[in-house]
Amino acid sequence: MLGVALVAAICSCSAIALYWVVALIEVFRMRKKASDVIGMLDYEELVDLQRDLFGGGAAIKQLVMNKIKELNESQARTCATCGGIVNLSVNHEYTLIFGPKDLKKRATFCAVDCLEYFFVQLKSLSEKRLRSSRQEESKSL
Repeated sequence: MLGVALVAAICSCSAIALYWVVALIEVFRMRKKASDVIGMLDYEELVDLQRDLFGGGAAIKQLVMNKIKELNESQARTCATCGGIVNLSVNHEYTLIFGPKDLKKRATFCAVDCLEYFFVQLKSLSEKRLRSSRQEESKSL
């Protein structure tokens, strides 16, 4: 269900922005691509959407940002190192986003020491992999 802030923002925007946001929500629910949603719009709706986007699209941008923020806050997060609950309302949350562009991973930590421990273990793992690859190289020579 939509959050209160999102509903308030929807009520203050144009009809086409409202339609676009509803379509975006359906995209996330149905796992369709934005191009599929645009393909469902008729000519008049596309022109209205284009006009809104050329006007800055501030209402659409704000709605999307609010929805992302709501989804991020609603997800319970645990520390990747100790497994403790991470309080997202506190500013001392540490999140590491890593991985290749097509497969991003997110690790959240409750404190700096947990983050540091994670890095130490990651470095140790990298060094072990490097040593094993060097050993395999030396065996093949």
